[in-house]
Amino acid sequence: MLRDQMITFLQATVIFLLLTNAVSVAAAAYAIAVAAGLNNRRRDAKAMVVSKANAALSAMWPSSAR
Repeated sequence: MLRDQMITFLQATVIFLLLTNAVSVAAAAYAIAVAAGLNNRRRDAKAMVVSKANAALSAMWPSSAR
């Protein structure tokens, strides 16, 4: 009887650890996706500022347009 209870307990423990590990992997994947999204937004914002600055400079000095 004690042996069967110990085996059941160990099986439940292994399943619990597998589930918590899966949740940890999902949280890490989500964090990476969020960080990549923020990086893409920052890059897009920087590109927008550069293009507006180029447009403003081109309007002031048309001969220096690229």
